[in-house]
Amino acid sequence: MTFSTLNKTFFGTEETYDINENLCFNTDLLERCRTQSPRIEKYLKKYGTLVEQHLQLIPIDSIHGLDPIVNQKTGETRPRGFQVRSEEDLDSTVVDDLVYSMNNRDWDPCANQPVFFRLGNNWEYTDNHGRKKVYGIANGTHRYTAAVKSKQTHIIGWVIDIPIKYLKKWVTAEANRQALSCKPRSDNDIIESILFDLNSEESDLFKKIDGCSNTEYRPILMDEVKEYNVSSQKANTIIRAVIHSSDLKPDRKQWGSEQMISFIEEQRIDWVKIKHDIYDFKSKDDSTYVIVVQDEGRGVQIAVDKYISHILSPNKNKKLIIAFSLGKAAKVNKQNRDQLRESFRNKVNEKLKSYRLATNLIYDKMTAIVPLYVYLPEFDDESSFMVL
Repeated sequence: MTFSTLNKTFFGTEETYDINENLCFNTDLLERCRTQSPRIEKYLKKYGTLVEQHLQLIPIDSIHGLDPIVNQKTGETRPRGFQVRSEEDLDSTVVDDLVYSMNNRDWDPCANQPVFFRLGNNWEYTDNHGRKKVYGIANGTHRYTAAVKSKQTHIIGWVIDIPIKYLKKWVTAEANRQALSCKPRSDNDIIESILFDLNSEESDLFKKIDGCSNTEYRPILMDEVKEYNVSSQKANTIIRAVIHSSDLKPDRKQWGSEQMISFIEEQRIDWVKIKHDIYDFKSKDDSTYVIVVQDEGRGVQIAVDKYISHILSPNKNKKLIIAFSLGKAAKVNKQNRDQLRESFRNKVNEKLKSYRLATNLIYDKMTAIVPLYVYLPEFDDESSFMVL
């Protein structure tokens, strides 16, 4: 049996590909997948369209993987192919599990199937073995790699037509969502996708941001992040990371703990990041120790507790710096910023003063009420509160 209809229709070739019916991906499995696998039209939305209305048996040799690829018209090079992951390209454990399923012909026809896209004239090429590459991987790098590793001749998947400028966003926003991918996207995948569009003059996001005032950045980015189908809390985290990683200069930059640490590492080469119960950084000459904190949640309490721990530690004679930022939800502007920043120091000092007054009553004047400590029953021979 040969497979050539799709190539004849869209690429005008007469290439034929033998299907090995003894392998996992064969015509019987194709028919079962066509009947049972979920369709993907609702996830394509405004990004692209189906080339074929049904799943296809796609020759492995016609697919471009993770190797570098060059645009035949512009010379643009993509060193990782069309991979959109922010970190490693492949998880070997995921690949090995897929290989096991393929070798045992235990492929789930009810699962979401991989998605491939037409490379088009600008990206199509013929490799050194004379194999014409006409498809790229939109969603299915792990499954494609496993198919190659298990020596499959074909793989079952959808074929879509999508402009390259939308590919990264579609894969991250839709195809690699938790429900659709064998290795779902990470927050960093989303952040990199948005940064990619911010720097691409062809993208819709670039056109929306270009020329707008810095007070308009946040609502535009919020609308963009919502298209990635994330919760409101995660959306705010992603927006902060995008702003800190881009050239955008908003009217107010909010800080998360990771951004604070990264900024300090970049700005203070004389400070060294350390793992310590009290400190986050120390100077290279050990003369100064640094605590990083935010004026939100337990920020004041953390600063107080760590300061007390510092003055009771062997480093009590070393200089201490408390590096802080205002809370992300603080109602701060250029007019009240100094007042709010001074307020953080005052809150820390007030908390320390209350400690001093309390310990004076407890240990010096000895007039404070001493609490009674009782513990709750935990074992079978205990039935009520017990006095310690």
